[in-house]
Amino acid sequence: MEVLTVAATAALVKSMIEKLDQLWKDLIMFWDLDKECDITKDMLTIISIVLANIEKKFITNERICPWLSQLQDATYDVDDFLDDLQIEKQRRSKGKFPAGAVWDFLSSNNQVKFHYKMVKKIKRINTRLDKSMEEKRKFQLIERNFLMEEDIARRETFSIVDESSVYGRKEEKRKIINLLTKDKDKDILSVLPIVGIGGVGKTTLAKIVYNDKEIKKYFDRIAWIYVSMKFELSKILEKIIECVSKKGCDVSYIEAKVNKLETMISGTRFLIVLDDVWNEDAIKWKELTTILKCASTIGSKILVTTRSERVAKMVGTYDQFRVDPLEFEYCWKLFEELAFQYVDEEEKESFINIGKEIIRKCKGLPFAVVHLGSLAGSMEVDWCIIRDSNIWQTMEYWDGKMALDTFPSSLLFPC
Repeated sequence: MEVLTVAATAALVKSMIEKLDQLWKDLIMFWDLDKECDITKDMLTIISIVLANIEKKFITNERICPWLSQLQDATYDVDDFLDDLQIEKQRRSKGKFPAGAVWDFLSSNNQVKFHYKMVKKIKRINTRLDKSMEEKRKFQLIERNFLMEEDIARRETFSIVDESSVYGRKEEKRKIINLLTKDKDKDILSVLPIVGIGGVGKTTLAKIVYNDKEIKKYFDRIAWIYVSMKFELSKILEKIIECVSKKGCDVSYIEAKVNKLETMISGTRFLIVLDDVWNEDAIKWKELTTILKCASTIGSKILVTTRSERVAKMVGTYDQFRVDPLEFEYCWKLFEELAFQYVDEEEKESFINIGKEIIRKCKGLPFAVVHLGSLAGSMEVDWCIIRDSNIWQTMEYWDGKMALDTFPSSLLFPC
């Protein structure tokens, strides 16, 4: 296999991710196809990481060639799909429709009919991409993002949260607590996956659940474990031991860790939160749950947060709990709390419209709202620059690497 083939496929996939970003506003506002296309973008992003790993490791398995060919075909279909949307939008903007309402309804120009056709088309494409995701397993290819791994230590999460600064999640919190504490659950160990796109607030939701009084009363033991890209059984067991015992783990041999954990939680009803899980290896997951089942009693739970639908399907004994983007009014409350700290009351009115434009670009993602609200609140960067930047479309942003130096701080002047 020539490296050029991998490089060409990687470039093609990357260009489609960029094209999806460029057309995102249309996909949401004009076509209402953002949910389907979000799945497309997620799969392409993972595939892009896989291709980068192939190049990095100089994998030369000739059986990968047909996989690359299938992947290129599916990616070209994405390109055709986006082109069709652009062409249709241009045609409508020019008013090129057949005369007569009846004929318009029956024609291919009918908006409902066209939307239905495009939904079917993108779903077919996603099925093909999903098949490509399955195929990669045959070659033991993984979506290991080396850049993200280097940043794991800085992004490690913890359970403490200021719930007064969490907006719009009361109903989701209530539903999850109800699922975790319902008495009719007779399973020894159940798993509830919380699923959503990056930045939507899965970890924050898990935190406010974890810290609730009802949860702490219902469960005998609770533990918060940050997992991320590396799903290492020995390390996870060590973290659980440290959380439960509230002191360091004094054993290094995995068998000793299993025995120590079993002694600690045997006969107790426990809740373990596994935050930011990426592992798709069912065998590794089975090893962990087998250990925990042997020590648990009826009603014990694992709460998993993940971006991956595939992970959610693999681990869940409950249906996955999907976290939707935050409503505008709650995004605005969060932004207002952060951004207007140093704005005088008489100047506030002139900033409100710009602030609301910034919020609309955040697409209901609290992570974006917090970072951009904090950036605006620092008053080191002009709000218009924040509004007009495409920073939220970059992978660096969603990896949690956004910083003040992303913007030229010297550009502080009125809009």
